[in-house]
Amino acid sequence: MFMRKQTLNEQQSRIKSMMGINEQMERNPEDISFASVGDPDVDSESEIETETEISEEGDEMSYKDPRDDYRKLVEIYTRRYKWDISDHIKHVMVSMLCDRDGVMQGGSASQAINANDLGATIRASDDEVVRHLKELVIARNNFYIEQLDYM
Repeated sequence: MFMRKQTLNEQQSRIKSMMGINEQMERNPEDISFASVGDPDVDSESEIETETEISEEGDEMSYKDPRDDYRKLVEIYTRRYKWDISDHIKHVMVSMLCDRDGVMQGGSASQAINANDLGATIRASDDEVVRHLKELVIARNNFYIEQLDYM
């Protein structure tokens, strides 16, 4: 990831801001809300996008995790192919498919599988993922979210 260079004034301002938070924490730590403290170096587009649904009453809102459809897709296909795989492998599979489709960034193993880089995949994977590379590659090449509409 590339980060833009900060000027000396920006760096000093950020440090002073952080010091102010630390001083406030020392005085009264219960009053600090970290949800309001932002990091200007974090790309806001990398956060998980969610869909907002409003209930019939119109006052309650719920958020749908975009990975839910991918989890459903993986469950359907693993049953159809009669694969005996753990929840960990299913989680990696969902991560890999979301990364492939640009829904959210996957881990280093998911990215390496999508890049078709065997060496990087093995270096980034645990033993269980290495044992299930065949299933993961089959999923990468054949499981698409659009298929849920026909199931």
